[in-house]
Amino acid sequence: GRESFFAEDWDEALETAQTEATTPCADYLIGTPHLSDHLENGLDALGISAKDVENDLM
Repeated sequence: GRESFFAEDWDEALETAQTEATTPCADYLIGTPHLSDHLENGLDALGISAKDVENDLM
């Protein structure tokens, strides 16, 4: 869940998510309220600017 790991625990968080996944990823994400806010907060915790990434893609 959110705030269960710190940015430096990325490898452990990814392994945990893959191991504990019970729902197809797309279905899980579609059913997640405030997904965009959570993604932006996660990117920020990793030192990544969502706006900069978006601008790079344009």
